[in-house]
Amino acid sequence: MPTSFRHVKRITTEPNSIFYTLLKLPDNTFIGFGRKNCPARILKKVLLNDTLDIIEDKNETFRGEDPRSFYFNDKMYVIDNYFNDMYLIEHDTTAPQKFTKIHMSGKNLSFIPHNGKLYFMHYINPFVLYTCNVDTGICEKVPV
Repeated sequence: MPTSFRHVKRITTEPNSIFYTLLKLPDNTFIGFGRKNCPARILKKVLLNDTLDIIEDKNETFRGEDPRSFYFNDKMYVIDNYFNDMYLIEHDTTAPQKFTKIHMSGKNLSFIPHNGKLYFMHYINPFVLYTCNVDTGICEKVPV
């Protein structure tokens, strides 16, 4: 199926905050995670409506850099993509966040949930694929 991208709108975020990742929530609003201030290793969370206007910014922050967010096994995760010190952050609005160290070198991993497993590409050329255990952070190379 062909996919295309188009500009929807510019989201007005606080000055110096960058690199937002958005997840759609069941009520058709969005949750966004971004760096609060570059170069600080601090992430912030905002809520957006269905037209991508920020409707809630309580200035909630936690440790992290260059986030990517995704759902896996009905839970929301955010990645702290700091160089050689990455963490999976289980984001739950009703409990403290759970940080799990990813036992892998590198930076800017993008996770792909598929058939009950969590994958990421560590290298594109040569292609190197891993799975990651969200409870332990242990990663295993997948033969490709």
